[in-house]
Amino acid sequence: MKLSGHFMRFFTGSEYSLTEYYQKQDEIMIRKNMIAVCTGLTVLAAAPVLAAPNARTIMTKMAKVYKNANTYQATWSVNTQVMAMKVDSIMQMKQKGKQFLMNMHPAKDAQGPMAMAMNQHVVCNGKKIYDYIALLNKYTVIDFPSAAQAKKMGQGMMPGMTGSINSFATVQPGQYKLLKASKIGATPVWVILYHPTGKIDVTNYYYINRDNYHIKMLRIAMKQGATPINVEMTVVSEILNKPIANTLFQFVPPKGATKLDIPAGAMMGKGMP
Repeated sequence: MKLSGHFMRFFTGSEYSLTEYYQKQDEIMIRKNMIAVCTGLTVLAAAPVLAAPNARTIMTKMAKVYKNANTYQATWSVNTQVMAMKVDSIMQMKQKGKQFLMNMHPAKDAQGPMAMAMNQHVVCNGKKIYDYIALLNKYTVIDFPSAAQAKKMGQGMMPGMTGSINSFATVQPGQYKLLKASKIGATPVWVILYHPTGKIDVTNYYYINRDNYHIKMLRIAMKQGATPINVEMTVVSEILNKPIANTLFQFVPPKGATKLDIPAGAMMGKGMP
């Protein structure tokens, strides 16, 4: 429909027909939308992309958590492939690991002498380490290692899992690689692969809470000769900086237990790599 130029100027501000006028309006709207979309894409393209932190940065943050902890209390569930058995380990530590208590016992469904062998009670008062072995109803006593001895021998100086806990407070020499982001249950974690320095055939996989950088699980893959050994250690519960009474770290031999003498310098219950 073509109306007079005077009428069209009054109605639309131009001399286009109504049909032509609305077509022009549609074109203008399309152009505006395209400009808005392109502008939005430009802004998004210019926005910084948050990259995942590198593996060593994550490990450093985890180490800071445990290094700054005055006390540590936790229950760990340990699965061992060689013994095909699940073990629960209850840890309590203070003074950076100089005082600690560890109760390790097999899962309820474990049976046989191997299960009894895994029933262990270790106490350290800061000067002596007492290791009670339920299967023998005997206990050993060794001196707490000096700082130089602990550094030379590594975490193996500490019985059971105490060495592994202490190692979390230090970024150990070696190669670290961030594998992926994953989950343990509902907890988001970083997965870090670690190869220690040297020719030791050991690979550790650290599963670290992405929110607070606490350890959630540690998997260890190693070989003893030609035999592969896999250990999976999972945190069931964990409390940091809750006061612990010193009386907890006093060893009292169970009824009938006798002391088992060991050669000077020998170590019982070496910690895991």
